[in-house]
Amino acid sequence: GLLFMQIGNVEEVLGQIVDLALERSALYDPLPHDQQSFELRLLASRGKLALIAQEIARQVLACLEAYSEAQKKLAQNKSVANLAYEDISAQLKLLIHGRFVATTPYEQLVHLPRYLRAVIVRLDKLRSNLVRDGQNQLEWQKLHRKWLQMMQSQAGNYLEEGRELAQIRWQFEELRVVLFAQELKTPTPMSIKRLEKILLSLQG
Repeated sequence: GLLFMQIGNVEEVLGQIVDLALERSALYDPLPHDQQSFELRLLASRGKLALIAQEIARQVLACLEAYSEAQKKLAQNKSVANLAYEDISAQLKLLIHGRFVATTPYEQLVHLPRYLRAVIVRLDKLRSNLVRDGQNQLEWQKLHRKWLQMMQSQAGNYLEEGRELAQIRWQFEELRVVLFAQELKTPTPMSIKRLEKILLSLQG
């Protein structure tokens, strides 16, 4: 709660944790379709609700701890490189905000602490790595702009290709890990060329 106070309302984040726990413990397909199946789902979910809520809370705490550390290091590096400062500030605002628990897919929520630790590693390296950091940032932004253009052209497309394109947003976070904090590893291989190929396949 203390860590979240700088971001938003504490009651709100606790509510988001409970909502997500309910969703993951009870609101999965196929949903109950009559009283009997509802009562069976209620019984099945009751035993695991608290455990799931505790796990989500643990993930949220890890996110907030890493976010707090990243914010402190970012402030210390403000005068080192303006472009890096602006880039990281924008990244942090997208990752952690008042509704991040509700709007981040759970599959990605578990990776948020690693994305935030990658920010910390990048900031730790920044002073001695300005040229390379700038080059990596330019490469990332060039590909990211291409993705944004594709997203704009696909606006309103709820078909499979539209959903796949939207999910690429998280591939860009993995690419940041590779470019700025490679020692943290990624679940699957990632590179500029690999992500370019993925975008080309969706474009075609």
